[in-house]
Amino acid sequence: MAAMERPTEANYVISESYAVDTHDNEDHTFSGVMFTIECKSDLPVEFIEVDSVAVRGELGALTVWTTPDTWRGCHEEESEWTKLYEKKHKASFRNYEELKFETPLKIPRGKSVGMYVHSKAAGDEAIVYDNQRGRVTHRDKFIKIGPGLAHLSNVPFSSWHPWGAWRERRQFVGKVSYGVKYKLWNPEQDTHRDFPDSFKQLVNQMLMIKPQEGCPISWLSNDCLFYILNMCRHDWVAEEEGEAGVPGNALGAAAEEEADRE
Repeated sequence: MAAMERPTEANYVISESYAVDTHDNEDHTFSGVMFTIECKSDLPVEFIEVDSVAVRGELGALTVWTTPDTWRGCHEEESEWTKLYEKKHKASFRNYEELKFETPLKIPRGKSVGMYVHSKAAGDEAIVYDNQRGRVTHRDKFIKIGPGLAHLSNVPFSSWHPWGAWRERRQFVGKVSYGVKYKLWNPEQDTHRDFPDSFKQLVNQMLMIKPQEGCPISWLSNDCLFYILNMCRHDWVAEEEGEAGVPGNALGAAAEEEADRE
């Protein structure tokens, strides 16, 4: 029975796609920039997939690299990084040039990665970046982009430049394109707690419906109700102002009833 075999995540590769455009004050240009991207844990997602970044400047021979967690402590250690992209580009000082990855970068919920965009072009106009203006460069409901370092050397990861190779308190300027893979609701506490309060309230209200005449949904078993809720997106229930009154024990009782049958 389908109601007994609920998926745990959406069966499509990417649920939605977004293009993030950071603030562009054109404070500086040079050879590269390092920064972080974090997949936030505020909403029930399995992961995000970053499929491209976009930058502008003189460009030239560009590479994009990634490392787990953060760039901190490994900004000169090429062996700690994985190359995502390598291609030569014509100069594009006005418009962003997209760097499309052959294999998207997957970032699990609650995890982060270090990113490094670099150009081998000689001179100091290869990639536009900004001074750091806060602890977060960009934030939306799924990702957070953090500040990092600018690189003045046109040799990737090099520690040498006559003016010093690195500049602290810098931030990425450009676009990040990513998709989102949603988690599907299931009657396990670890999953249930990841959903918004408004959705939790819906779950509890549905599970507390008593059989009554003229209400077909009240005749359904918990398995059928679980299946219906499993197919509902987390944002199909509108958030209400104020604190939601969420009954505490309906989910636990229903889950125990299901476990007793297994």
